Amino acid sequence: MKYNKLLVGLFLAILIFGCANRYLEQNDENSFDSNKGWNDFLYNSFDTISMHTLQSNAFSWKIISTSLLMYYNDKEGLKIDLKNLPMIFKKFGFMYPNSIKNLPSVESRLKYSPLGIVKGRTRLLNIFPVEGVNIGCASCHAGPVYDEEGVTTNQLWAGQPNTSINFEMYVNEVFNSLLYVVDQKKEFTKSLNNLYPEIGFLEKFTINHLLFNNYKKLIITMNEKLGRLAPYPLGAPGITNGVSALKYQLNIIEREKYNDNEVGFTSIPDISSRELRTSLLYDGVYAADNKHFYPRDEKEYKYSKKSIIKDHTRIISLFTVPTMGITLTQASQMHLEIDQIVEAIYEEYVPQQFPGQIDSNLAKKGRELYNNNCASCHGLYSDDQVRPKLISFPNKLSKLEEIQTDPMRAKAINSQLIKHLKDSKFEGVHAERTLGYVGTILDGVWATAPYLHNGSVPTLWHLLFPDKRPEKFLVGGHMLDYEKVGILHDKDDYLKYKKGYQPFSLPVIINTNLPGYSNQGHEIEFSTLTPKEKIALIEFLKLI
Repeated sequence: MKYNKLLVGLFLAILIFGCANRYLEQNDENSFDSNKGWNDFLYNSFDTISMHTLQSNAFSWKIISTSLLMYYNDKEGLKIDLKNLPMIFKKFGFMYPNSIKNLPSVESRLKYSPLGIVKGRTRLLNIFPVEGVNIGCASCHAGPVYDEEGVTTNQLWAGQPNTSINFEMYVNEVFNSLLYVVDQKKEFTKSLNNLYPEIGFLEKFTINHLLFNNYKKLIITMNEKLGRLAPYPLGAPGITNGVSALKYQLNIIEREKYNDNEVGFTSIPDISSRELRTSLLYDGVYAADNKHFYPRDEKEYKYSKKSIIKDHTRIISLFTVPTMGITLTQASQMHLEIDQIVEAIYEEYVPQQFPGQIDSNLAKKGRELYNNNCASCHGLYSDDQVRPKLISFPNKLSKLEEIQTDPMRAKAINSQLIKHLKDSKFEGVHAERTLGYVGTILDGVWATAPYLHNGSVPTLWHLLFPDKRPEKFLVGGHMLDYEKVGILHDKDDYLKYKKGYQPFSLPVIINTNLPGYSNQGHEIEFSTLTPKEKIALIEFLKLI
């Protein structure tokens, strides 16, 4: 009897010690797991596959993969084979890298689905299994490594923008493929069985008798009312429309009527030095409290690192509502899932170094010009001659009447959206309509074309020579121009790429006459510079 009591006591002691030890590990300041953070950044769906998201942002993987292959078999003669899925997804700007250059310890998990398409499983009514896919961090924030000629390689750089990702094309082609198969259920079932012979009876029943019929009703209805899935433009290569996506999820915009003026477009930035921001996004709409705009330097970050990461993690949690289609309630708990990602980025991320040639003497002159003409908005960099580091950032808001760039993004943050967010009492997020833009952090700027907040200018040269900005230009799957710094076109024909170059995704024409794409503004800041001084400034920008 005493022996049994001793065993029970010993067992309880081990259990209590083990639980306490795990608690201490989870709450210890040194429990940060960099590898987990980066793996989650690249691959985690954060349990966002649910009945709710399957009716908004998420799709059944087996249904859309089968539908896309059938659709492109009819459209282009592509064989219905899973090995051909990468050819389709690459058209939309998704990536299939051989490796992640700045994360050599992170293993590739890619096969048929691309980087940025994250998978997860759920059960409808807790019975019927579904393998779903959603949009992950890396779809936008992992870009190609470029060689010394400006051509993309088979490697990616996690944290750099994917300036070819085209959600407008992706969602529209998924819609077109589903529209193609809804009246071909027998052929669809046959293709599904051939592509996925391992599917069990219950999952097959779920797809053929539950999901397929639901998709059919949705697609037919949306085709009659909109001719597409989204009631607003989703953007272009490297350009997204997150504010309209958020308003869609919150039922602020009409879902069954297309609005081509709902165009809060933003170009995807490099994610470096975000820890120095006191508010987030181009217009600084989100902050931890009502103080959105004040200077921050690296000393403050080091001193207040934990609180800054905590504040930013809560704000970034809100971004999962428009990107992954979850509810505000679910998103309010997402900070517990993504804190390792934010800390990994803030502690370890360094942008890809410019791979071309740099004239050091010219860059030295450019540094002085930058300090005198740009630093007051874009931040101060260290004196390092090889890799200057952003050491302080002013977080300065320039009102629309001052900066004079396209106003549509800033105006898309309307009073209705702000009220909705305030009424939701989303913890740790203060939303404010700013009617302006914060100076962009320029780390890694050489790889982030097209420029301005809405991606309306193809190169830094065109940015600094405003009268030369083209009315229309091609973007997507492009190589880089290391002289003008940006997208390389065929001489002065901005609707063609360099002769002989084969783009890795389908290019799209940016028309700066359309709502949301104006290429005007940001001109006074360097109006006093001579042409030679502008070239020197570009040379310095290659360094950072």
